[in-house]
Amino acid sequence: MKKFILVYIILSFVGTQLSAQKLDSILSQYDGTHEFPRIGLALSGGAAHGLAHLGVIKYLEELNIPIDYVTGTSMGAIVGGLYAMGYSYDEMEEIISSRSWDDVIANKTQLWEVSPYEKQFHDKMPFKLRVEQSQLLLPKAVFEGHKLDLAIADLFSPANVLESYDLLPRPFKCYAVDLLSGNLVELDRGNLAQSVRASMAIPGIFTPIQKDSMLLVDGGLLKNFPVKENLEMGSDIVIGVYVGSKRSKMEDIKSMIDILRLTGFLTSINDTEEQSKHAHILIEPDVKDYPLLDFTIYQTFIDEGYRAAKSDSVAFKKLSDLFRFHSEQEVRPLKLPQRFFIEDVKITNPTTTYSRMLANNLNSVKQQQVSFSDISQAISTSFSTNNLYSIQYGLSDGLIGQILEVDYTIQKESSIGISANHFATTNSALVFQGTLRNVFTPLSNLTGYTRLSDNPAISGNYYQRLGKKKNHLFEATFKIHRNKHPFFINDRLSKEFKFNTFYSSVGVIKELDDSRMIRLRYALRNTNLTPQILNENDLADLDLNQQELSLRYFSNTTDKVSFPNRGVITNGNGSFIHAIRSEVSYNGFGAETIKVPNYKNNLRLQYIHKIYLKLSDDVTYDMIMSAGTHSEPSLIDLFLIGGTDNFDHEGLPFMGADIGDLRYQTYLYGRSGFRVSLMNKIYATIVGNILRGRTYNEVFLEGAQKPIWETKFGMGVSAGIESLVGPIVIDFGTIDSFKNLSVNVGVGFRFIRGY
Repeated sequence: MKKFILVYIILSFVGTQLSAQKLDSILSQYDGTHEFPRIGLALSGGAAHGLAHLGVIKYLEELNIPIDYVTGTSMGAIVGGLYAMGYSYDEMEEIISSRSWDDVIANKTQLWEVSPYEKQFHDKMPFKLRVEQSQLLLPKAVFEGHKLDLAIADLFSPANVLESYDLLPRPFKCYAVDLLSGNLVELDRGNLAQSVRASMAIPGIFTPIQKDSMLLVDGGLLKNFPVKENLEMGSDIVIGVYVGSKRSKMEDIKSMIDILRLTGFLTSINDTEEQSKHAHILIEPDVKDYPLLDFTIYQTFIDEGYRAAKSDSVAFKKLSDLFRFHSEQEVRPLKLPQRFFIEDVKITNPTTTYSRMLANNLNSVKQQQVSFSDISQAISTSFSTNNLYSIQYGLSDGLIGQILEVDYTIQKESSIGISANHFATTNSALVFQGTLRNVFTPLSNLTGYTRLSDNPAISGNYYQRLGKKKNHLFEATFKIHRNKHPFFINDRLSKEFKFNTFYSSVGVIKELDDSRMIRLRYALRNTNLTPQILNENDLADLDLNQQELSLRYFSNTTDKVSFPNRGVITNGNGSFIHAIRSEVSYNGFGAETIKVPNYKNNLRLQYIHKIYLKLSDDVTYDMIMSAGTHSEPSLIDLFLIGGTDNFDHEGLPFMGADIGDLRYQTYLYGRSGFRVSLMNKIYATIVGNILRGRTYNEVFLEGAQKPIWETKFGMGVSAGIESLVGPIVIDFGTIDSFKNLSVNVGVGFRFIRGY
């Protein structure tokens, strides 16, 4: 082992000396007054490690060393592309620091970016498989989506379509691999945003880029360090910065992942070792121990790059001295002003339904002075409907302004998802979701859920977007479900009932903007109620058919589905319920026989208002206010209050009570809590509840005369975790006193509401 280390040190020293001699030999050919060497910069791939390239560029700028040619692969293509467009270190550092790149790369869509109707489905199914030709397939990449494409389009739009990247302020080339042919592809013309996006498409991590007949992925598979290519462009001296994979030792290979990683990049590593020999100055920042995809520590990577460059100060000092009297021409960045005029919008396949939707949303920027933010916002409006998979856009010169050119791919989805949940009314359950999006007709979606538990359920939801802006929807739904609910007398559990319900509806919806919608719905419902255990003198069976006409207003500006930090949810609903038919049977009568009243027409009104305020990085205040009333007494049409806060828009959690423990004909409700983030995705909340309600439970007993008004106070502490299946919430609470502590658990999301 000692011999190996000694040999390595000797070879490294000899290699360094040879590079220094080669550099000195080239520098000796120039007098530093009239003739100067042409300097190239070759930047390797390496995911987030590639941010170290910025540190090297910072050092080069401090020494006033001009760069004439730039080559790059993967992350080196992004940094190199920006530098080739004429951006300085300070400008590139501002680009990196001003965005949440982790969210961009992960395509993390905030809830407020989703259209109002789609919010009910968003980010609730952790495991999904695509279905194609009767096969279940994994996603094409870990990170799928449009945010990365839009971010890169923003950065590189000034260089949309170029006949040659030699026309950039600094000539540039980057590299990708065609998966279909296996060939290396040199990208030296065309849409610069598309080129750098293809060069960084790490297989399995980011989706490939289709260009002409090619399917392009990360060039690092074959050529991760384009040094010789830089020389071929015309460089006399190449400064190479390498942050990619290196050949491993036996003791470093510890798992299947290590073997797969080495196998995938073996050709590239062999090429890199050859390429490194041609670099006159080779810089290798020490970043190998940092996470590959952690863009939040960008400053650490920049510092490491700067430190590595400065450690070779002798070579750089020679270059700097040579260029001391060099009158460098100013490099003017190729970029648009902050606001520019959009002369026209051109969309691929302009006659399709999807193109018309895009065109209508982009009308807001057409013939207007806009910023890149305005364009992204207009495009995101179309994305919010979840009907588009990706969008690429760029700008080209028109007669009096810029032409916005847009290409897109459709989100044509056939998928199966699986999740799990647990609530008192349904017990533990596996939930399966099937989705067919844009399969039957453009801008349509069919989603079905199946709940497997001792209280099973099945539901379906179909909608079709309509209208010029596609913000009108036709909706059809059905659900068949079983739930259990308690019946209390004098705060004592008297009976538990099984509710078997069939529900179907049709409705029309108008999305008013990106957060608000109104819905008019007509529904038919059949409810069958039977006791869990049939006793003497008992209600044996209730079968009720109803029709309902409802109008709902809904608004949601929160930032995420579970444990939101900011935003407001408003839910107002008015329904007219008509009893078509009811049949009741008894097993005798007694003092505690529940007697069902004659069902009449019923008016139902409810209003729910939820507020979330972020007080600090770790503390969020939440408040819920609600009121509701039914005009007629009913065993079925009641407001069910209680359970954990699993962020159901219609749920009203209450400390010390489980779902359905509190059942009211009319109520006023309030909740207030302070949630503290204890660590990543783990929370503790101090909660207080107050409830004033009118219950008809006693009215249903033989001899009872009038409803009872009561007031309830609840308080306690809630523990919450953001898990793969959704929020896991455990409440430790009590009602009215500290004598009886109740523990209630809610796991996951309520995919099929039972009330």
